[in-house]
Amino acid sequence: MSKKGHACLHGTATDKICCCCLNSGCLIECSKCGHKEFKKCHTPSDVQKKKGSKTSNAGAKQSAAENKTKLKFESPKTAGKKGSVVDPELEFTDPNPDLQELFIEYDKKFFYGALRKHNVTVAWSKRLKVSVGNCRDDYPPIIQLSEPLLKLRPRKDTVETLLHEMIHAYLAVVPGQYEEEEHGPKFHKQMERIDRLAGTNLTVDHDFHDEVDHYSYFWECSGKCKKQIVSAVFRPPSSANVWWNDHQKNCGGKFKLIHDPKKKTGKNPEPKSEVLQDYQQNRCPYAL
Repeated sequence: MSKKGHACLHGTATDKICCCCLNSGCLIECSKCGHKEFKKCHTPSDVQKKKGSKTSNAGAKQSAAENKTKLKFESPKTAGKKGSVVDPELEFTDPNPDLQELFIEYDKKFFYGALRKHNVTVAWSKRLKVSVGNCRDDYPPIIQLSEPLLKLRPRKDTVETLLHEMIHAYLAVVPGQYEEEEHGPKFHKQMERIDRLAGTNLTVDHDFHDEVDHYSYFWECSGKCKKQIVSAVFRPPSSANVWWNDHQKNCGGKFKLIHDPKKKTGKNPEPKSEVLQDYQQNRCPYAL
């Protein structure tokens, strides 16, 4: 550290070199005569003032950071926002909500009242066992939720299944919203909009395999394809299935019943990766 302009004790104006910097000053050595001199470059009080200033600035920055963090957590755009329709507290305060009341509430909040305006209805189904819900193509559309599959599931699953099917109904009745693809771009756009408004995490399918297995019949082909068919009723695959002719042409194997839900045979067989759906039972295989 160099110090310039210090006067030598011999009266000679020359450069001085700081040999040691202390809290209370600097030890200066004359570059010409070698004389050493102690100069108070700064005092301990000055040091404390500087430290205090730094501490004050740091405290102000920390306070600003805390306020920013507080505002961030209070922002309604963050995850886990208060008022979400799937708030975990509702699992305890309202575990078994009335389906009709939910439908009316969500129609007003998220679908501009369009569903009730077009006479869309919702009901529980005791017979629907291979999907948790569907929206029938009738006009006006009819939304059905599976009572057997959802009755023992968390409230959140009922809410998100209902909203999923309400999107189908909305696209079916609102002019300009219909699309051929079952879960196409318009469906995804509405799904993302509902997620933002309702605090949900809607998907195009749900993993309810255990519940489906419990109520379903499994048929497996004995031929080379080894395909499995899942059905809610005891009805062997036949020419009534839309895929039957292609199967006969490409495989030709016979189907054998491998799981009967009415018989307690231990663990149910898990469906294979490629499962042929029973299209007559489900148009929207939401669960599988």
